[in-house]
Amino acid sequence: MHHTTNQAAIEKLRELINDIDIAMLTTVEADGEPVHIGEVLGDVIANAEAVKRAGKGTVTGSRTGIRDLDEHIGGWNAGRLYVVGGRPGMGKSAMTSGTILASTRDAACLVFSLEMPSRENGQRLLASDIGMDLRDLAQSKISRDEWTDMARTCERLNRLPIY
Repeated sequence: MHHTTNQAAIEKLRELINDIDIAMLTTVEADGEPVHIGEVLGDVIANAEAVKRAGKGTVTGSRTGIRDLDEHIGGWNAGRLYVVGGRPGMGKSAMTSGTILASTRDAACLVFSLEMPSRENGQRLLASDIGMDLRDLAQSKISRDEWTDMARTCERLNRLPIY
């Protein structure tokens, strides 16, 4: 598989991370001051009206790929932090691999993992997308047909906005 690094995209990503850092600091500073409820209610009503116009079960953010989760949280919404937690072996990585792939239809996806390096995240994403057992991929127990599927899938994943 040929991988090309797009310096412009990497620089944009660095700028985005810097903007996120600044926005988080700004939010903390702004949230440090009391805000009267009257300043918030106009936004609350406008948002409720927009969702009502859009229809029942509206996903207001990027789809997660899990219908019940989308109905519960409205998709991944900008400005919110989502933490996926659970005991080892409960499917956190498998679930997030699926949501990453679904989310890239609507937006770029930036993944932070505190548990594993990027290579292992890549293995999980690839295995999930082609329906291969992760252990088989990690141990290179791969048939000729699976190598072909992996090559096609890697080419497709390489075009997605996943960082």
